[in-house]
Amino acid sequence: MKTTLNRELFDATCYDNLPRVRALLAQGADVNAKCDIVDLTPLHCAVDNGHAEIAKLLLRKGAKVNVTTRTGRTPLHIAALHGYQDVVELLLGHAAEVNAVDQNRATPLKLAEANRHTDVAELLRRLGGC
Repeated sequence: MKTTLNRELFDATCYDNLPRVRALLAQGADVNAKCDIVDLTPLHCAVDNGHAEIAKLLLRKGAKVNVTTRTGRTPLHIAALHGYQDVVELLLGHAAEVNAVDQNRATPLKLAEANRHTDVAELLRRLGGC
């Protein structure tokens, strides 16, 4: 039962279905469940798709802000990679590690710079990113 709820939570998160995410969490879906071979969590999925409201809800419900995938990527890495400034700000407001390093030694700042997300890069730099 729990596995089904968790799978549905991933789907609802990826497809930006906030009411369904709320319902699944109320039914006991695990906010920190890891899915697939790279260890994505619902927060990674929300961030990867730029779903700030769902990310905010997941964080309020106890999602781990610095959780890593198998490749060492945190939600902040993913938000910076895509240039989602609102999501970057949300994660930083929940104590995301600004200088987290993935398996390729990339930080969120390096990913933002590599993808020419100058506003996100400047924000990360101001907060001590390197």
